[in-house]
Formats: sequence, structure tokens, C-alpha cells
Amino acid sequence: MIAGQIALSLALLFCAGLFTRTLRNLRAVDLGFRPENVVNMPIDLKHSPYDAHALQFYAGLLRQVRAWPEVRAASFSSLNVISGSMASMVLSIPGYVSPNHMRPVAYWARISDGYFRTLGTPLVAGRDFAGTDRDGTGGGEGAAIVNEQFARQFLGGNALGKAFEYGGARKVRVVGIVRTAKFRYLREKPQPVLYLPMFQRNVLSDYYLHVRTTGDPRRAMDRLRAALHDLAPGLPPPAATTMEMQIDAALSRERLLAFLSTLLGCVAAALAAIGLYGVLSFAVTRRTREIGIRMAIGSQRAAIASLFLRESAWMVAAGVAAGVPLMLGCGKLAGSLLYGLPGQDPSMVAAATASLALIAFAAAAIPALRAARVEPVRALREE
Repeated sequence: MIAGQIALSLALLFCAGLFTRTLRNLRAVDLGFRPENVVNMPIDLKHSPYDAHALQFYAGLLRQVRAWPEVRAASFSSLNVISGSMASMVLSIPGYVSPNHMRPVAYWARISDGYFRTLGTPLVAGRDFAGTDRDGTGGGEGAAIVNEQFARQFLGGNALGKAFEYGGARKVRVVGIVRTAKFRYLREKPQPVLYLPMFQRNVLSDYYLHVRTTGDPRRAMDRLRAALHDLAPGLPPPAATTMEMQIDAALSRERLLAFLSTLLGCVAAALAAIGLYGVLSFAVTRRTREIGIRMAIGSQRAAIASLFLRESAWMVAAGVAAGVPLMLGCGKLAGSLLYGLPGQDPSMVAAATASLALIAFAAAAIPALRAARVEPVRALREE
């Protein structure tokens, strides 16, 4: 039973290590932007009196917010990153041949000027959008900004100045290239992303306002809501959040798995240690007379202690032998939940085994040392 407890404890400690490492890896992942001090506020003008004048409304709000002394940058976008939402479109790129003979598809979003400065995404080449840029709707050539993954995947890397079409016959030319950043999920591989300017005539009714502040972004939320209320008294207060809070929300499953697996692993290890301690303590009590006889005929106290430690070592070894295959099986089952490490990570196997061996040694050492301190004369009088 003790060996079974140790095997189960090993598997739980191993899973706890895997999920904790996964959470740490996701927190350390390169986002491609800087989330600190950024406020996100959704604004929806649909079914409101301001829908018909959305362009003037957004422009006025942006001018007002940018004038605040604590605001370093502010912008709008049609999609909020790391929220699970996305929009994709089919492209027509001259000279590009897809490996699967399918037309190329990329994520896309409409943004205002200053978006990359607000999020802290570096501009690798070219320029940001200007107020006169169009998106190619209504004839004529529009402007587009693409990320590095888009440039490598579809345009041979050197994308600046190249033209392509999207959404039918809307032609745009690349005026800027930005660093590839996480778009939909923290776990996603680099995706090609196309950025288009906010359409100058028929602006969408709902956008996200992003504001980078010089201090705590939570302090800016109330002021943003007040400014929005002054411009649009009939709109309900939006659910503003910070980018860091949004990333924490995206990691809620990983945090829960890490917490529960760690809690269960610690409880299982404690129960195994208590069980091992209880078995050895009972053995010492039952074998008190034997201990006295051994010491009377010349056994040293160290030999008595090692006798019980060896007996505990056999139980621990049996538990580890059964626990290693169980650990590897659990790692394989949990593989889809991990990030940045394999399910059969040998370093985690070694760490879990070493941790439990240390706990078991501490639990066994107490009754073993008590056995070594037994007085021979008193032990021989035990019935």
C-alpha cells in the first residue's frame, strides 16, 4: 500500500511540475508587444444615435484622449488581441503559389494610426498609416501594413512596396512591415496578419480603444468612461480592462491546472510520507526487544538506523518502479495541455522522483533515529 501511495504521489507531482512549467513558459512567451500599462475599452455604436456619425465620434474621442498628459499613445482597432477573436480573408497575391494549391488566407484587422506605438509592436520597415490612407475600397489603390510572417510567407520577405488584392478586387500596397506578434492565442504559431486603415467614409460601428498610460492603467479607466459618457450619454458604460488582465484571463485554465495539480501532489506526497512514517514507527515499536538484542551483541546505533532505512528504501524503490511508467503515461495524456516542454520530460521525471525520495527519507529517518536511540537494557526488559 505504501508503494502504491508513492507511485500515485510521483504521478501527481510529475503532473504538477508539467503544468507549473507550462504556466511559466506561457507567461514568458514573446508576445511581440508590450502589454504593461495598456487599457482596452470596447465601444459599440450600433443601434445608437451616434452610429451615423461614427467617424466623427471616434476621431473626436481619439483627439481628446491623446491630449491627456498621462497618455503616451492611443488608437483604435477592430479586433482585440489575445481574446480568442479573429477575422480572416482570402488574398490574391501575384506570383505566389500555395503548397496545397489553395488561395492564401491571412488574419486581418482595421486599425487607426498609432496602433503599433500604443501596443509597443516595433515597426520593422516602412511607415505607419497616415490620415489620408485608404483601404482600396471604392476604386484606387489602398495602403496596407503586414507583419513579418506575412512578408516571409507570401511576399518572399521583401514585402515593402509590393501590391496584392483582398476581398475580390480591392488592391492595396504594403507601406509598412511590423514585427510578428501574438494575435489570437498565446499558444498559436506565428500567423500572417494584414492591417488595414480605418475606412474613411463608412467606419465600422464597433471598435476597441487602446490607451497606453504612463502610470497605473486602472486609474485611466474611470476617466475613459467619463469621457465616453460626455460624448455619448446614452451609451452603457463599457467593460474596460487592461491588457495584462486580459492575458491573465487567457491563462486561467493553465493557472487552475497548475494550482489543482500542485495541491493534489502535495496532499498525496504528505499522505505517502505519513503512511511510511506510521509503518516504520509501528515496526520499531514491535521490534524493540529485537533492537535491544542486536545492540547487546555488538550492533552499533548507526547499523540499527540503517536497518530500518533499508526497509523503507525497498518500499520507496517499489513505488518509484511503479510510478515511472505511470508518470510517462500521465505525461502523454497531458501532452495537448502543455506548452514548451514534452510530456515525457526527463528533467521533470528526475525532479519528481528526487522530491519524493527526499520526502520519504525525511519520513523514514524519524522512526529510524528513534530506533537507534533505544537503550539495550530497557529494550531487553520489554515483553
